Amino acid sequence: MSGQLQHTKSVRFTDADLAFFEKNIRPVLITSCYEWHSVEADKLKAGLALDAWAALLKGKPEESLLIASLRHDDPDLKMPPEKHGGKLSDAVIANFVEWVKRGVPMPEGQSVAAQQKMKARMDHWAFKPVQDSPAPVVKNANWPLMEVDRFVLAELENKGLAPVADAEPAALLRRVHLDLTGLPPTAEQVQAFLAAPSESRIEAVIDELMKSPQFGERWGRHWLDVARYAESSGKETDFAYPQAWRHRDYVIKAFNADMPFDQFIREQIAGDLFAARDDKQRAELLIATGFLAIGPKSHIEKNPLQFEMDVVDEQIDTVSQAFLGMTMACARCHDHKYDPVSQRDYYALVGIFRSTDTKFGTIKVIQNNNPSTLVALPAVAEQPDALKPLSPRERSRLETAIAKSAAHIAELTKNREFASAQFVRTRLRLETNRAHLAAYEEDGTPKQFVTCMLERERPRGTALLLRGDLPVPIPEASTHAEGLRPRR
Repeated sequence: MSGQLQHTKSVRFTDADLAFFEKNIRPVLITSCYEWHSVEADKLKAGLALDAWAALLKGKPEESLLIASLRHDDPDLKMPPEKHGGKLSDAVIANFVEWVKRGVPMPEGQSVAAQQKMKARMDHWAFKPVQDSPAPVVKNANWPLMEVDRFVLAELENKGLAPVADAEPAALLRRVHLDLTGLPPTAEQVQAFLAAPSESRIEAVIDELMKSPQFGERWGRHWLDVARYAESSGKETDFAYPQAWRHRDYVIKAFNADMPFDQFIREQIAGDLFAARDDKQRAELLIATGFLAIGPKSHIEKNPLQFEMDVVDEQIDTVSQAFLGMTMACARCHDHKYDPVSQRDYYALVGIFRSTDTKFGTIKVIQNNNPSTLVALPAVAEQPDALKPLSPRERSRLETAIAKSAAHIAELTKNREFASAQFVRTRLRLETNRAHLAAYEEDGTPKQFVTCMLERERPRGTALLLRGDLPVPIPEASTHAEGLRPRR
């Protein structure tokens, strides 16, 4: 955040003030003070915490007790004490005097010691850049066919193991078929391969299988498990997502087309933001974002904001697990206990996802307090239809049923029978038939819709919520999403 930062009691610090703290004060506090005077200390000495601005106010910096202790003016109050390095240099003490004159500027919100702990977690190997590792030296230099084989063989040799013998041709063919398509070879395929087994022949079989539709179905399923694919909402009430299947087909198509993985990721997270060469590609990009829209939802929730925040939380959880191998949703209520993810990081992401409109397509009926529309696709998008054309006879039947149900609802309403089982059944039948009829053009041609995500016209930020509870916002810690998502 540029400019000025909002602090307790409306005190504001400039970027220059905060830079002074980072350059001249923080390093000294870390090396000489935080072990005994921080909220992270095992035992807080003298009841004084120097790593949080609000806590430092309790130490009365305006009375210069901090400076007096640094100067060792009081024999009973010396920081640091002699056994821990003794008095700081005059230049360092002068910086602390200037710091106090500036109003003790330091980053608001999270304690500085906690920030240091967060930075220390970044030293874990999982958060460091990927580097090439030289292939290990192995004893059996004749076995590896490529560099990756050396890593496998080195681990086997470390455990006193050796590779097994090559598989028999029939077993090799079966393994290849099961690995690539999930289906065993037919008797005819086995006989054809065994008639002339060879390395070039098995390579041809692999190429053939990877071009088959079953390859995308087999390997796309692994991704759909990661993407928590389902065609209904689950949770307390289970409502169907009528267009979720389009995302399933998108994944299968992506695997069969050997789509680059980085493109696969970007399209699913932000496909609605990419430029498209035509309506067909625009439809495919929207379908890709169904990845974020198809997750489980608590449609029975009566608070719209709570529902929205729960949907966003589920989206953040899915994205972090699928692409980062982390459970960032822990930071909804507190800083992550193990990974370098703070609540501020989490709510910055909340601002991004709240700036995105989730279109999952459920009708408003009893127990569904949070319905959603779908996005219509133009006919020129050339997407497959999910429904058969509606005949004039079927349209007439639907219209008659709708009129009959509407009249029945009006009668039950007049008699104030809102809570009756008959009212509930009739209302459900009415809304279902209306939704069915609305899925067709006047001539009976099925309309095409898509479950997807769309960028909102205006970004929407959010406050950092204490323990993740809606009634307890901290306005001064608000984050905003503007500028964080790429624009078309």
